[in-house]
This record gives sequence, structure tokens and C-alpha cells, in this order.
Amino acid sequence: MFSNIISTFFSRIFTMFILLIVVVINANSFGAEGVGTIGLIVLNVTILQLITSFIGGTTLVYLIPRRNITNLLVLSFLWAIVGNLFGLFILQELYMVPKNYTLLLLLISLSCTFYNINLTILQSFEKIKTFNLFQIVQSLFLIAFMGGSMLYHKINELPFEVDIYLLALLLSYILGFIFSIYPILKHLKSLNPQKNQVGESSDKNRIESFNFKNLLTQLKEMLLLGFWVQLANLAQLLNYRLSYYFIEFYVGRKPLGIFDLGTKLSEAIWVFPKSLCLVQYARLSNNNDE
Repeated sequence: MFSNIISTFFSRIFTMFILLIVVVINANSFGAEGVGTIGLIVLNVTILQLITSFIGGTTLVYLIPRRNITNLLVLSFLWAIVGNLFGLFILQELYMVPKNYTLLLLLISLSCTFYNINLTILQSFEKIKTFNLFQIVQSLFLIAFMGGSMLYHKINELPFEVDIYLLALLLSYILGFIFSIYPILKHLKSLNPQKNQVGESSDKNRIESFNFKNLLTQLKEMLLLGFWVQLANLAQLLNYRLSYYFIEFYVGRKPLGIFDLGTKLSEAIWVFPKSLCLVQYARLSNNNDE
């Protein structure tokens, strides 16, 4: 467990270093106004992730060792689509989505949701080092696409716009999701029914087929567990980020970009406690001692 905490801590530090380089590139390429636009879109993606986590989300870490995995994944991926569409509609009605970015926002959020579901599955299996690896890989994909796009636009003397960063972010999530499928399938294949000493199958080593009869029961349980957690997370997010919308409304995108940079730097202090929580939650969720 200690080695997982340390590896998580250092992987987060490395990821933050990569993202810091991306922030510097964005600031130099797009200016404060462009960074403000990116900050708003990323904030909208974060809000959509909270909505999609009302069913699924981090509650999967607790439920996967205890319930029908197939049902949980079907419900999670279905709600990922429905929740993103519903959330985007709400954001649009509240005029919180920057103009001309609706479709790109939806695609980024969908790919991010699918990618996060896969990471949550790895966490539930306590594949913490694999989890950390994919977080690093996703950030490396992002900076690689950014670097490639910058080089291409420089050679062809084309303007380097905010859309380029957003497309790089989209591609990094898509590839992260695709590549993370393999270790999940590999682990699931290893979970064949195993008999214990009295000849009964262990619940923790069992993959059940899709069960429509239990679907509604599991949906209620996922919603009950996820609702209060995500309601608290949403309230916390609004405490941290509601000021973004006020800053844009009253003083514009440029000051928002500067504020966003400062916010990202200040939140670096959370790296170690978040690393500890990630590992501890997975360990406790796989503990049979209620």
C-alpha cells in the first residue's frame, strides 16, 4: 500500500509538471484571453463529469468488488452518454457554454467520462500502478499532440488557435480510453469462477453475465450512493469555480485567464492527500471486513 501511495504521488507530480508545460505553452500561444476560454471549457467538462458521476463515478470502486460487474459497467456507460447530453443542455440553458464550442465540449466530455470510467475500474481492481501509468500516458499524449500541432502550424505559417489545444485534449482522452481497455479485459479474463475450500465460488472472483432483473436494483443503489457524494462534490466545485463565471461576466476573459493560472498553481498543494485517498479508498473498498 505504501509503495502505491508513493508511486501515485510521484506520478501526479510528473503529470503536473507536464501540464505546467502545457499551461506555459497555452499562455504564450493564446494569451490570457485564450487561457480564459480554455479554463471555462475545462470547467464545463468538470461539471459534466460530476453529473455523469451521479451514477457510477467513484462509487464503482466500492461496488465492483461486491456486485455484478457487467451490470455496473452497462449502467455507467449508458449514463455517461445520457448524463453528458442532459448536463450540456442545462449548461446551454444557463448560457455557461462559450459560443461555437458546444460540439467540441460534448466530445471532450464524453471521451473524458469513458476514460475516467476505465481508470475507476482499474482503481477498483487495485491496479494502482497501471492507473498511474495511464494518467501519465494521457498527459504525454496531450503534450505530444500540442507539440506536433505547433510544429505543423509553424511550418505552414498557420495561426495557432484555442481549438488546437481542445482537439489535442480530445485525442488524448480517446487514446487513453482505448489503450486502457486492454489491462481491464486482461484482469476480467483472470476472474474466472474459482472454488473455495467448501466448493463455493468466491464473489470477488466472479464475472456474472448481464442480468436485466437486477438492473433496476443496482441502478437505485448506484444512484443512492452516488447522489450524496456528487452533490457534495458539486457544491465544493461551485465554491472553487463559481467565481470563474462572475469574473468573465464582469471583467472579461483576459483577467479570467490570469486567475485560472493562479488557481492551478495554488491547488498543487493537494497532490499528496489526493494520492493517499486514491490508494486508501481502493484498499478499504476491497476489504471484506464491513
